[in-house]
Amino acid sequence: MRVWELSPEMFLRGGLGILPLAPLSAVDEAELPGLIRRMDERIRADATTDEAGTLWTAADVLMGLRYPRPLVAQLLQGVHGMKESVTYQAIVEEGEIKGEIKAMLRNLLQLGRRRFGEPSPDIEAALRGAADPERLARLVDAVLDVSSWDELLANP
Repeated sequence: MRVWELSPEMFLRGGLGILPLAPLSAVDEAELPGLIRRMDERIRADATTDEAGTLWTAADVLMGLRYPRPLVAQLLQGVHGMKESVTYQAIVEEGEIKGEIKAMLRNLLQLGRRRFGEPSPDIEAALRGAADPERLARLVDAVLDVSSWDELLANP
């Protein structure tokens, strides 16, 4: 089945589990606010609080496949229950961790370049492969205590 060729009514009137597919169906962007309102009415009427959060999180993720992020955020801005969803919170937490890792890696490379010069491709690859925030924090702390990239990476 090609979801984008099907009527949104099929998803709006079907089981709750397929409701998040409605925005991917044969709808124009201009129709989305009304569709989201109808989804909200259906979810409020038929879903538990936990189910509502899961359904809105699924809709958010799926809409990101078809629509620009700012539009999705605007459409789902007033949706109740999504932010309480365990799945939504896990997605946000993962994004925060990735942002933290990216910032620490940027700081580590900046400080290391000032102290040791440009890292070799192998050193840079090893640093970029350190996806553990705690390890990166230890490396950032150690930059001032070592005298080379190799010594830094040998630091436990």
